[in-house]
Amino acid sequence: MNSFVPWDMRVTIDLFLGGMGIGAFLLALVAGYLGEPYRLLKKTAAIVSPIAVCTGLLFLISELGRPGRFITTLFNNNSASVMSWGVYLQTGFVIFAVVYALLILKQRDDEGIAGLIKWVGGLLAVGVGIYHGFLLSSNVGAGLWNNGALPIMIFVSSLLTGISLVVVINAAISTNLASSTAANEAAAGKEGSTLFNINLINAVLLVVELIAVLAWLFTLARGSQIMSFGLNNLLSNYPVQWWLGAVVVGIVIPLLLSLYGLKVGKNEQESTTIIAAGAVLILIGGFVLKNVILVAGQIKYPLF
Repeated sequence: MNSFVPWDMRVTIDLFLGGMGIGAFLLALVAGYLGEPYRLLKKTAAIVSPIAVCTGLLFLISELGRPGRFITTLFNNNSASVMSWGVYLQTGFVIFAVVYALLILKQRDDEGIAGLIKWVGGLLAVGVGIYHGFLLSSNVGAGLWNNGALPIMIFVSSLLTGISLVVVINAAISTNLASSTAANEAAAGKEGSTLFNINLINAVLLVVELIAVLAWLFTLARGSQIMSFGLNNLLSNYPVQWWLGAVVVGIVIPLLLSLYGLKVGKNEQESTTIIAAGAVLILIGGFVLKNVILVAGQIKYPLF
């Protein structure tokens, strides 16, 4: 993908929903290893995952103008095309994610075949998550995208938003189905609960995300003239969206909330509120981050 193709909001939605889908699937795998107390969390994450990815793909297909192009790509292999890689990865992931969700719904996810489904699905999820960033970074003419730190930044953002989506949904389920006592059990990760202490996971991922963002900005600032142009364009035309929306709302405040949540402890109702609040901010910031990078990155250096 070396030629310039103007992308609109539908591509942002695909990147955002697709990222949430792979993050939710990987969370489902982790919850599965945590045991029976987190079965509801695993179930929600597994169901959300293929729905999010498929919904994102629908937006992407509509943006292509000719929906048949997506199907045609499946049968016209082009190993040099990053877009072709994505079609195969996402199609394969959706298949395995749907099968895994069905196994969980039928409570057959502990059978032998489920192990293979989980491993293959997990590898495909990681592949799709990395592909989203690589799709942009492979564009050598876009200084803002042609950066090795970008795939890491996009992938970690996908993990964070996937986890956050499941947390928000499960918080709503807890509110609707349980009393205040059950809400306290949710914070402790007991049977039937929908929240568990993810402050540590969020804190680690948010630190990695912040380091990736700083590395990305530093590389752009010290890079080629095209990279400098991309960075200047981002900071000049989208300063509020970037610094306030993507960095402060999406990373800094959730990180501070997660660290405070660790201090409070996972058995406190306050920690449950902190997790949910941080999840909402991560979702907002994650969408802004991907949208700003996508929009600003399409403004090309004048000579190219």
